[in-house]
Amino acid sequence: MGKAFSCRTASDAFDVENTFGVSSAETYRCQLKRTRSDTPWQMKLAIHREIEGASSFLITETKQSLAVKTWNDANPRSSIKAGHVILEINGFTDHANMKEQILQATSIDMCICSVLTVLQQVAYEVFEQQQSLYAAVDAIVQPVDVTDLAEGCSICHQDLDARVPRLKNCARPSRPPAAAD
Repeated sequence: MGKAFSCRTASDAFDVENTFGVSSAETYRCQLKRTRSDTPWQMKLAIHREIEGASSFLITETKQSLAVKTWNDANPRSSIKAGHVILEINGFTDHANMKEQILQATSIDMCICSVLTVLQQVAYEVFEQQQSLYAAVDAIVQPVDVTDLAEGCSICHQDLDARVPRLKNCARPSRPPAAAD
């Protein structure tokens, strides 16, 4: 079981300097509630076991679920944002228990840090670069249903029988790479 600790609130101080090496001014506590455990929190979280503080979750995206939106609207100075790190969930600081709480709990009490370590910052920047590349590809490629086309691939002359991508300004569907025999 991970080490439990208390996070900064209006009435008490948060001793994270010895636990995580960050100042209490960089942390905040938030509580989220949902009606059912299968209702998503709408946060994308990342973890990398080789990065210091690997038991923490890096928030890479928030899609503003009702729980997150309610919290952020009521707490603009401590809003949940991409680029923040979850240090503790419901008293747990280890990866396995924190993940279980995110997946199963209908109420989560989190300690979040607004400052990333150097390695967490690098990981977050790589994530943002990947998202930019995905967006660039999505801007020029669209899926095409080729099952209704009478003709096959213009390159290899084989029948097309699936959804394949094609460039948006190209009238010809492209064929996925052939599998090696």
